[in-house]
Amino acid sequence: MQQATRVGRAIGALVFLHLATGLMTPYMILQPLSGQSAGAMAVAAGMEDRIRLAVAMLFVGGVIPVAIAITAWPVLRARGPALGQWLLALAAVSLAMQVVENQHDLAQLSLSLEHGRADADTAAVLAAVASQIRAAWRWAHYTHLLTVVGWMLLFCAVLFRLALVPRALAAAGVVTTLMQLGGITLPVLLGYRVPFAMEVWGVPLAFAYMGLSLWLLARGFASAPSDTSAYVLS
Repeated sequence: MQQATRVGRAIGALVFLHLATGLMTPYMILQPLSGQSAGAMAVAAGMEDRIRLAVAMLFVGGVIPVAIAITAWPVLRARGPALGQWLLALAAVSLAMQVVENQHDLAQLSLSLEHGRADADTAAVLAAVASQIRAAWRWAHYTHLLTVVGWMLLFCAVLFRLALVPRALAAAGVVTTLMQLGGITLPVLLGYRVPFAMEVWGVPLAFAYMGLSLWLLARGFASAPSDTSAYVLS
């Protein structure tokens, strides 16, 4: 079996794990917490085990883009080394932002647990700072989304540029990552409004990413043609 096929299949498995542990399952677990605003402190204490599980999954999910970039390096070194280096650098930034977001999730949990044990005066003080903790989590969350979806955009663009998968599949990844950024992440960070619900802008990315994972698991990366320079510039 050719190296490109082996590497591509390994990355297909990692993409599937990234979708499961870094993008979907933990945020579904955290939905009762993230869907709250003023009541987040009261909710967190009642789901301590679920928050800890979700954060553990997010740590794993944060490492996976780094693992993908490292796994892809033997192929990218020959076909587009600068792209491989950018992919690894942005993955490292995304991991750092994931760690920051996880810290804020755990800070909300700690505040909620302390609030439940506190006397009336201390509870009032904790309630006063809860909104600030919540705001810090929100900005950390959307900053992380900017970096991780930005990494996914670069990943799909690299696959398209080097024709490592069918370009229609890679293009679907590029388009849907741009939809997520323009319809969910940037509206929060830049303060503009978009039509339609968040699901309209975000769900297509899950399908495109899953499709990419299944293709890679089945076929791996496409082998380079004999004229490598023509391949890279195509």
